[in-house]
Amino acid sequence: MGLLLLQRDRALSARRMRLVGVVAALALLCGVLPVDRPIAVGTGSGSLVEALAGVARGVDVSVHAAMADGADVVGGAVHAAADGARAAGRGTRSLLTRAVAGLATASAGLGVGWSRAASASDGNASGPTFGLAAIQAFAGNGTNATVDNSTGTSAEFKAMGGVVVVGSYAYVGTVGAIRQVNLSSGAVTTLAGSATATGCTDSATASSVRFGSIVDVATDGTYLYASQPDCSGGWTFLIRKVNISTGATTTLTTAPDPFTYSGYLTYSGGYLFVSGSSILKINVSTTPDTSSTLASLTYKGKAIVGDGTYLWVSAQNGASSYIYKVTL
Repeated sequence: MGLLLLQRDRALSARRMRLVGVVAALALLCGVLPVDRPIAVGTGSGSLVEALAGVARGVDVSVHAAMADGADVVGGAVHAAADGARAAGRGTRSLLTRAVAGLATASAGLGVGWSRAASASDGNASGPTFGLAAIQAFAGNGTNATVDNSTGTSAEFKAMGGVVVVGSYAYVGTVGAIRQVNLSSGAVTTLAGSATATGCTDSATASSVRFGSIVDVATDGTYLYASQPDCSGGWTFLIRKVNISTGATTTLTTAPDPFTYSGYLTYSGGYLFVSGSSILKINVSTTPDTSSTLASLTYKGKAIVGDGTYLWVSAQNGASSYIYKVTL
């Protein structure tokens, strides 16, 4: 009889140890047990409870720390998961039933929190979510037109191309106009150009200026520089110079052959640069301006930005993409 009891106890202990292993595996699959946090495996029910309490502590510490940036959103779910895991060590049901129920509650708690977090991150809800910034429509309503308005979301933009910020305003290139956006109120006005007419006309009067389809905009803080195709139908880009204070516009220079130049601009260290298969360097401080080829690239450059020491140019050839670093 004693031998039979001993064999029964050993069998029960073995089953308990296997149960702990199953619970730990379920916890790992549910994502509630940190892989670097060991749990004790013993022969009594107390060891199982301690193991499950370890799961709860893992949820409390590891998940909460991982989601610290979005604590306001997921905090409730983290604690719900912890409570669910702790529940695995309480109650009067069988060990397996309690373990599975507790882990299910933990997983459900985290799932609810994740759903709430995703909802809050889509711009329709407020509050920090996993460290993502809140996003809102600030100006424009999606209609492809040129309409000014003191209420930003009632304004309309047409085929935008390039944006820069100077002081308290953003300046956006569009078809036919340079638009000015107040960064405090969202109010949108036209700095230069027309809502209805396009062209390549220079003028000291902002409303008499005509632009075509603006590709990009750059600035030195006093003037805006905008690129657009030549209106004559020739193979050139026009580089337009716009006074930020008055809207008066002149044609600074031309960048020949749009198959060489892409029309993307940046201003750095007193020079304006136009990207393409070659980098065109324009001295905007001289009258008339002088231009030269700074460098030739293997593949045609597109977006371009300068840091005073280097130009950084994105380029693409078919499915191959590159970032070029060009010394100024």
